[in-house]
Amino acid sequence: MKVGVVHIPKTFGMSLRRALERQNHGHEVVFCKNSLHESYKVNESRFAACDVVVSVVRNPYSRHISQCEEELAYF
Repeated sequence: MKVGVVHIPKTFGMSLRRALERQNHGHEVVFCKNSLHESYKVNESRFAACDVVVSVVRNPYSRHISQCEEELAYF
């Protein structure tokens, strides 16, 4: 099985990638880091051959709170 992972920063993407690569059971992992310059559309041909494409999203409210806590830690 070929697994595609669309990584969205700060949403468990790197941990998911490492887990899939470490315990791949013979599965191939195709990884796309989502950024302003590299999106799913740009990588669509890479994922065309994948059996499954996954991504993890995060609640924007909890991400905002987490980011505020990180910024307040500097004061």
